[in-house]
Amino acid sequence: MLIESGHHQAVTVANATWQVGQRLRQLREFAADSFGFTPEEVTQIMGEVYARGDRLMIFVLLGHWLLAFALAGWHQTWLAALVGGAAAMGGFLLVRRIWPRTLAARAAAAVALHGFLALSVYQTHGAPEAYCLFFTAQLILIVYQDARCLLVGPLVLVPMNIFGFSIGFTAVGLAAYWAILQRRQKLHSKRQAWALAASQTAMSQDLARRQELMAELEESRARAESATRTKSQFLANMSHEIRTPMNGIIGMAGLLLDTPLSAEQRDFTDTIRFSAESLLTIINDILDFSKIEAGQMVIEPVRFDLREMIEDVGALLAPKAGAKGIELVVRLTPEVPRHVVGDPGRIRQVLLNLTGNAVKFTPSGYVLLEVLCPAQNQEECCLRFTVEDSGVGIPAEKRELIFNEFAQADASTGRKFGGTGLGLTISKRLVELMGSTLELSSEVDVGSRFAFTMRLPLAPAERKTDAGRLADCRVLVVHTDGLARQALGERIESWQVHCTFADSGAEGLRMLETARQVGRRFHVVLVAAKLDDMEGLDFGPAARKIAGGSLLALLTSTANFAPAPPPDSGFTRTLLTPVRSSLLKALLEEGLKRSTPGLESEEGPDSVAPDSSRNLRVLVAEDNTINRRVVLLQLQRLGCHADAVANGREAVQMWERFRYDVILMDCQMPEMDGYAATALIRERERNGSHIPIVALTANAMKGDEEVCLRAGMDGYIAKPVNAEALRDTLFQHVTAARRSEALVKL
Repeated sequence: MLIESGHHQAVTVANATWQVGQRLRQLREFAADSFGFTPEEVTQIMGEVYARGDRLMIFVLLGHWLLAFALAGWHQTWLAALVGGAAAMGGFLLVRRIWPRTLAARAAAAVALHGFLALSVYQTHGAPEAYCLFFTAQLILIVYQDARCLLVGPLVLVPMNIFGFSIGFTAVGLAAYWAILQRRQKLHSKRQAWALAASQTAMSQDLARRQELMAELEESRARAESATRTKSQFLANMSHEIRTPMNGIIGMAGLLLDTPLSAEQRDFTDTIRFSAESLLTIINDILDFSKIEAGQMVIEPVRFDLREMIEDVGALLAPKAGAKGIELVVRLTPEVPRHVVGDPGRIRQVLLNLTGNAVKFTPSGYVLLEVLCPAQNQEECCLRFTVEDSGVGIPAEKRELIFNEFAQADASTGRKFGGTGLGLTISKRLVELMGSTLELSSEVDVGSRFAFTMRLPLAPAERKTDAGRLADCRVLVVHTDGLARQALGERIESWQVHCTFADSGAEGLRMLETARQVGRRFHVVLVAAKLDDMEGLDFGPAARKIAGGSLLALLTSTANFAPAPPPDSGFTRTLLTPVRSSLLKALLEEGLKRSTPGLESEEGPDSVAPDSSRNLRVLVAEDNTINRRVVLLQLQRLGCHADAVANGREAVQMWERFRYDVILMDCQMPEMDGYAATALIRERERNGSHIPIVALTANAMKGDEEVCLRAGMDGYIAKPVNAEALRDTLFQHVTAARRSEALVKL
């Protein structure tokens, strides 16, 4: 039992010792916490505290010495006051002089202060209130924020009595804890101050870096804008310089084709014109891509005829498709509105790119340009544009690549198909600018399909005056291709025409015989040039014997047939597919008119206006000799009387001497440019007179047309000049000018 009791006591003592050690270690860590400062930094920070404490202690000791002299006068202890005060004061000053800001100096201060307290106790003969001054001494020593210097106090008072020692020990304990707290507060405050200063420094540095970055960004932006302006100016100059000779090449080739040529000469001339137009297409693609990259491409919505625009695309690509033996089908479903609001130029450009690519990459089969209207309300319509082909297709790994600039699915040096690789890139960007997305689905050796959907506002439609005029017309369509037959039939039936279909020549002949027997002959018979069981030309003579007075028209995808076929062919007309609606409707009206006496064709919105460009007096201001000659020859072919000058000054002089109906003004000319000449003419016009001035320029960049209009010009034609565009522009502006003059006279 005694052994167990002794063991238990030993364990208890060991536990108590361990706990005391833990508490002492925690206290030591608490007192020595540096708050992340290094020992050198702690020494530097506390050195300032120690120096301030030393200076304060000099004044405190002097005060206590004066107090000792006051007590000496009361208790007659002058010698003790003099000797004790001198020893305490002198010892502190000596140690501070030798070891400044050290523990020795702080200990000397504590010894000197407690020495004065001991002197006070001696002078008052141990009065209890003198011992209470010891608390004041500890509070004063806290200024050093060092608990070690407080340990001197009890040692000084130990020889006096147990009462003084008890008071001293208690005061030292409290003051030591307070000193530790003060030291921690000092270091913590310093840490916060340093952190704040570091944060402010970092913020200042960050702000300075931001300002530097902003300055660099501003400089980079300025350089980029300058580069963009330089690039745009270069492209404008390049466009002008290239279009000027291109106008001469294309214009002269077109004029040459209007002259009697041998077959070989015509082939050479066609090659020249085709090559020049191909080069012009490449130039236009590069310019459009540059506009898109520079953010200068603007979508300009206007009212336009959607069907006419789609048919224009088909008419432009029909010769290429026919030359390859491809069936080009243009299909607009009956619910598609005719007049909408959008940018017809950009939509037409996208469809030309997509359909042109389809024709280029389709060796045989068909190309379909289709427009659907899946939804429509009173204000807008949803249009689905699709270009589908039966061509080579696009591999899955190449589908993203083809939308990159200057990229093609086959980029090898031995590739079969040429091109810049910009067409699809431009089309994709234009579709996105118009608020849609270009979709692609394709299968190798099966074909490809490009599609995009657009919401366009509806435009007010013109009142129809020919509704029901063709209701009694009966048409037979003999066509092998089901897709082309469907598209043609939908268009004919939209005019309330009775349409019958045959998918072979033999079936077509049987239907003609049946119609003859029942006495309901067809007014118009449309026959494809290629049928499964016979040639279209072989169908004609047999059909003529059965059809009687019916109007037979041959549908062909090539331009090898004249508009009026030979009489022995049996056909009355030849139509190039895809057939324009205006031509098709006129053909149906003619067929119906043959069997309905007294029915006269009325002029509708699709009728062609008479050629009002003949006998016009036109002044041409053009400094380039070749281009001047091209325009003069084109005007002569249009029946105009034209004069030409080489600069703006001569143009003003000729306008003042002679009366002209219109002026074609180049913009960049020597001596006086077109802008200055136009401004001078506008300034000198009197009595409400106004001569139409049309810019005839190679400047084809964004904003060039607006510059011409702001300068006082009435119209704008970009080189190279197309004869049809020239004729239409002359007719438009001369008609408007004459109408204005008539109103002024009234």
